[in-house]
Amino acid sequence: MHQKNPLITVLMPTFNSENYIAETLWSIFEQTCSDFEVLIIDEAGSSPETAEVISLFEDDRIRLVRNETRLRVGRIIERGYKDCKRKSILQELMQMIWLEKIVLSYKLIFLEKHRDYGLCGSRQHHFGVDNDFIHEVAVEHEDIKAALIYGCEVCHSTIMIRKDLFLDNNLFYDNTKRRRIMSYGQELYINLNFTI
Repeated sequence: MHQKNPLITVLMPTFNSENYIAETLWSIFEQTCSDFEVLIIDEAGSSPETAEVISLFEDDRIRLVRNETRLRVGRIIERGYKDCKRKSILQELMQMIWLEKIVLSYKLIFLEKHRDYGLCGSRQHHFGVDNDFIHEVAVEHEDIKAALIYGCEVCHSTIMIRKDLFLDNNLFYDNTKRRRIMSYGQELYINLNFTI
């Protein structure tokens, strides 16, 4: 039985994810920390098989929301920040597999001990048919800021961020720009650096 106001919301945007979403969900439910909800936002036009696979998990910590119109990832993430349970800390997850069972606990403990930090993340292992590499990331704050000049060096799908930090600083994606010169993640982290 989970709490009405879980401490963590695992936010998972999906689109045609039927081939790997089950493995992703299993890796979440195997975490040592169980005080979470899984908020899955399925993009408009996604395959019905994605929702069918999700429905096989009989766990009331899963909330499935289906978009009526196509939002794209930036707006989906923003919707998740607004829809997640009150007082949640948000972990974004985009169809990845946690190999360690302590990922949520480790990040949660870090943020609880370091109240001056707004978010934390980690490196990630990219794998697939044509991929197999570890995305190493900068660790020191000044190095992270410098890396943002050239690209998004924060592995967006690994972050845990305080919900109030995102909402109170209005860190929403600006999709009014006709030409995108940076990713959603890069824009978010640059805005965070100038905000706090």
